[in-house]
Amino acid sequence: MQKTKERNIIKIGIWCLSNLCIGSDPPPFKVVYKAIPVFVNAMKTESAPAILIDASWALSYLSVGDDE
Repeated sequence: MQKTKERNIIKIGIWCLSNLCIGSDPPPFKVVYKAIPVFVNAMKTESAPAILIDASWALSYLSVGDDE
């Protein structure tokens, strides 16, 4: 049961962080760049499709933008 709760927390956390990175007017890269290792770690360690999808999209959104 504990592992399920931890996975749900990770899922919600990745989803929340990914939402910070999307949109037509995303926050400045200097604000959200610290989330990159979190997304990469989730992609390495998690197997839940929802977590992998959200982490992938977030990295995709972070890679698009100006030349900061």
